[in-house]
Amino acid sequence: MSARPTQTKSKLSIFTAIVLALTVAALNIGLWWWGNRPHGPDDWHGQINGFAVSFFQRYQSPFTQSFPSDNQIDGDLKVLRPYTDRIRTYSTLENPQVYRLAQKERLKVMAGAQIDTRLENNEKEMDALIALSHRYPDTIDRVIIGNEVLFRNDLPVDRMITYLDRARAHIKQPVSIAEPDYIWLKYPELADHVDFITIHLFPFWNGVDRKDSIGAALGAYNAIKQRFPNKLVIVG
Repeated sequence: MSARPTQTKSKLSIFTAIVLALTVAALNIGLWWWGNRPHGPDDWHGQINGFAVSFFQRYQSPFTQSFPSDNQIDGDLKVLRPYTDRIRTYSTLENPQVYRLAQKERLKVMAGAQIDTRLENNEKEMDALIALSHRYPDTIDRVIIGNEVLFRNDLPVDRMITYLDRARAHIKQPVSIAEPDYIWLKYPELADHVDFITIHLFPFWNGVDRKDSIGAALGAYNAIKQRFPNKLVIVG
């Protein structure tokens, strides 16, 4: 008879431990949800200057040759349209219909050619960008030749200059290359081969504390403005 109270206490202890564990888990999930809850469109007032976009949907990837349909891209553009009149793309080969659909939505596009170590693919990107820039002159208003190519050390600066010069010779729209601010300072000769400067600002990734991040971003932007006073500087 004496063993039963002990067994009951043991079961109660296990039950209590489970309840406590579930309670702690629920509190953690609740706190995570509260801190990361999505903000609806009513939380933002006014226009955003532009969005850098990739239109791949869930489970789609260029590595598997799975690309979004016209309807999927058009749906995303309709979501963005109330908040901006401009988008930026990274490749002309992956989703070439973007420019036709953006024209329908009256969106301006900063069109990008994806440049990397694949030299043959670079040629295809350049040819496609030149052709699309001629086909949609009122939609594509600026072009970007390469995204952080020099930052990744994919190609030497002289080859990128060759691509930039080629683009400027065949495209009427202003041409640039997108790189972090310190790459422009490392290779100031790039400024002689572009019509405007596109910089990326990453205070978080550069280890800047959150409270100092805005000051660091503005400081980097102003440093580029001072170094290249005769060039328009755009945050990409």
